[in-house]
Amino acid sequence: MRQAASLLVSWAVAASPVWAQAPGAGRLQGPWCMVEVRTAGHATPDKVNVRFERDGRYEWAEGAFRLQGRWKLSSDMLELTQMRPMQVQLVSDQELHLHTLGSTLRLQRGPCPAAGFSSQERLAFHNAAFSGDLQALADLVRRGFPVDTPDDLYGDTGLIKAAKNCQLAVARTLLEHKADPRPANQEGRTALDYATRSNAPAACEPVARLLRPALR
Repeated sequence: MRQAASLLVSWAVAASPVWAQAPGAGRLQGPWCMVEVRTAGHATPDKVNVRFERDGRYEWAEGAFRLQGRWKLSSDMLELTQMRPMQVQLVSDQELHLHTLGSTLRLQRGPCPAAGFSSQERLAFHNAAFSGDLQALADLVRRGFPVDTPDDLYGDTGLIKAAKNCQLAVARTLLEHKADPRPANQEGRTALDYATRSNAPAACEPVARLLRPALR
């Protein structure tokens, strides 16, 4: 989850036109849920709890990751300690946009629902599938993470990640949790395609043997 910290700190404000409405600090106070990140026309679902306290404290919570500090609104710029400033647009009393370099963070008023997972949790799942981190994988699956979720970059499922790096135990775990081996990624390739054409010696026949019966 600490990858979120480096991402947040690296964001900077882009030169941009004046937004529709700059809110007063009082209208920002309270809980918000970041539900989406829009970059270059692409929208990625997210789940981040953000809370602006009346006394100037804030919390940014994404899964197990927590960032706390002080916040201040200067005109249409939101200044957060430990993060770069962001330009603010209050679309309505229920929706807030934070504009950063090339991205718009869309927030809705109120805490995030219990269901759903953040982009960092999706990243953690796919990293675990590729690297063979069974403990991290099992923790997410136990919490109800959908095992066929594609990643945000290539459209790889967990099984595709496992096949790419010949992670037999991961592939077995995902299949035991009803993972579907049929979906293809953005290159049009399935988990079996990678298992039979892997860079590993003799491809990755153990994973291929697991996948073939599941495709029948």
